Amino acid sequence: MANRIIVLSLVLVLVLAACAPLGYDPFAVTATPTLELSIVVDKPMTASPTPRTCTVTASSALNLRAGAGVNNSVIAWLKAGDVLTLTNTQPKGAWIEVTFEDRTGWINSNYCKGK
Repeated sequence: MANRIIVLSLVLVLVLAACAPLGYDPFAVTATPTLELSIVVDKPMTASPTPRTCTVTASSALNLRAGAGVNNSVIAWLKAGDVLTLTNTQPKGAWIEVTFEDRTGWINSNYCKGK
């Protein structure tokens, strides 16, 4: 019985050895796997420009209007010293689009300093 176990063990070793690729050394040291990382940027990262502002200089209430021109409705009244943020919208004559608090509208640029 012991001879039979030895023979079967040898047959098993020979079969397994035959299955290994030629030149395979189970004790050989292989290289450590490395991880390669790539970063793709869709658009360049740039600092946000500082928003342009102007300060209301009107001696009385300045109308913030829904559109450029006196025919547009008044959406807020501004006072001297209020700081407005200019939008990037193209001016229409003397009229500029500005934002004040949570409202965006148009004012006559003659009443705002620092534009």
